[in-house]
Amino acid sequence: MTFNLSGYHIAFKDRVIGSTKVVSHFGQYDVNDVIYNENTSQFLGVTGHGDFIEYKYYHKKLAQAYADLQYSFPQSEINITSYTRDYNKMVVNVSSIHNQDEFYFYDAKKFEIQKIAEAFPKVSEIIKSIAIQKIEYKAQDGTLIDSYFTTPAIAKGKEKPPLIVLPHGGPRSRDTIAFDWMRQFYLVNGYAVFQPNFRGSTGRGKEFRDAGDGEWGRLMQQDVDDGVDELIKQGLVDANRICVVGASYGGYVALYAATTNYKRYRCAVSVAGVSDLDDLFYHAKEQKQFVEYWEDSLGKRTEQSTLKAYSPLFLVTENTAPILLLHGTEDTVVPIFQSTNMYKALKKVLPEQSELIKLEGEDHWFSLGKSRKVFLQESLAFIQKHI
Repeated sequence: MTFNLSGYHIAFKDRVIGSTKVVSHFGQYDVNDVIYNENTSQFLGVTGHGDFIEYKYYHKKLAQAYADLQYSFPQSEINITSYTRDYNKMVVNVSSIHNQDEFYFYDAKKFEIQKIAEAFPKVSEIIKSIAIQKIEYKAQDGTLIDSYFTTPAIAKGKEKPPLIVLPHGGPRSRDTIAFDWMRQFYLVNGYAVFQPNFRGSTGRGKEFRDAGDGEWGRLMQQDVDDGVDELIKQGLVDANRICVVGASYGGYVALYAATTNYKRYRCAVSVAGVSDLDDLFYHAKEQKQFVEYWEDSLGKRTEQSTLKAYSPLFLVTENTAPILLLHGTEDTVVPIFQSTNMYKALKKVLPEQSELIKLEGEDHWFSLGKSRKVFLQESLAFIQKHI
């Protein structure tokens, strides 16, 4: 019996793993997932998570269709979401910095493609001139970090643009050059956007991912700060107009930056962010899940002094930068009291510089369109006020 899994060919004999060999890879990035036909369970290929999710098909028809689509949509993330039994007709999702998550019907036999839907309406033709570049830099301890720096078209030829630092959630996740609705919004409003794949991010192997364990507020945070320093060193942004915006773990990064590195960051926006590390254990035990994950990611709950030392809730001072908090009332991943408690601490010290917006019926991912609209409107007004 043999299996193909995550880029390896694994041979089994008498229920014992025999020889293995690599059958697929994506250079410096990991194989991300296996592609199979959900109706027949036939193995079709693998995906890799690098600058965008790439697909490597071993099925002849899908491989040819994917190659044709790559030619039509260069530098884009192309996902064949569904297909007919003969693989001749398919629905395709295309996403890139200039393509706002669009859907196409593709007839591979006739080589005909037709746009059928878009996830987001185009807010401006400005997106055609937006420029994104991959920047690799070394953290203070020498670790190589990859990141994406995107500049707004309207900033060309003018003064250095203000910067939105947009760290991803997870932290076991990663940013790519595929369409990002938060990034795109700030870009069309004149802000440069920086997205670092700090240690702890996925896509670059288990060692790099696990290097983030126990580093909340420490090396993972330093990776973000080092990237901002690199942009300033290269003269790419206005060093005096920088704000951090993040969701979930990214919200934690924003809160920690505002409370500990207020000389660098003028403001912070936290969406469903974590303010108290110890309370994550309480919530996990209450939910009866993810306790082991949090022990790996944060450290043991018995290390109370360490957890408190890196919790923004206990780091608020009169120097803390202005903070906007947004949180859904139905968030089951990071409970809303993480934001309400943070707001209480801020109001005691900074009554005029902090805001809390509770979004009724909203979950952790801001799944409701009306909630995203509130977030975009309120965060932009808050940022414009402070930088």
